[in-house]
Amino acid sequence: MDETGTAGGVKANKTQITIALTCNTDGSERKASLLIGKAQQPCCFLEKDASDYNYEYAFNAKAWITGDIFQNWLKTWNAKLREEKQHILLLLDNFSGHQVPEDGVSNIQVEFFSPNLTSHVQPLDTGTITCFKSYFQKKAILQTITLFSEDAQEIIVKELFKINQLTTMKMAKKA
Repeated sequence: MDETGTAGGVKANKTQITIALTCNTDGSERKASLLIGKAQQPCCFLEKDASDYNYEYAFNAKAWITGDIFQNWLKTWNAKLREEKQHILLLLDNFSGHQVPEDGVSNIQVEFFSPNLTSHVQPLDTGTITCFKSYFQKKAILQTITLFSEDAQEIIVKELFKINQLTTMKMAKKA
């Protein structure tokens, strides 16, 4: 018996978002997460732009990070670092979307892990991503409990666990 599918009559939620986390080695400094969705202007933004909510947001059909999105993000960050007269070292895995602009970035030294080392030395794999996901799941469950306890009579079960993209982005920002 397959118990992993959706309940009968319930449409699977196809909302997708990619969250790119960036921080220093000890986690004391975190860069605002880059959030990547499928829509240029998600309905939940209510005719506002992502920047109105203080989010770094990009989009494409699959909600994945692409070379172009990564390069734009890197250039924007580099410009900010140049203004602040800061230089940093950015450690990256060898994902194909991690493309450094041809003209380079003056204030960011980019170093790539060799393919066989990534899983052993990648800083965010040491628990940061796990903690982020745990906190995010906790927030999602608390929101569901709040919805259910506020007005149990009006809750439609298929809507109970539905979280829109803006709410997801807010929870990610707090994580």
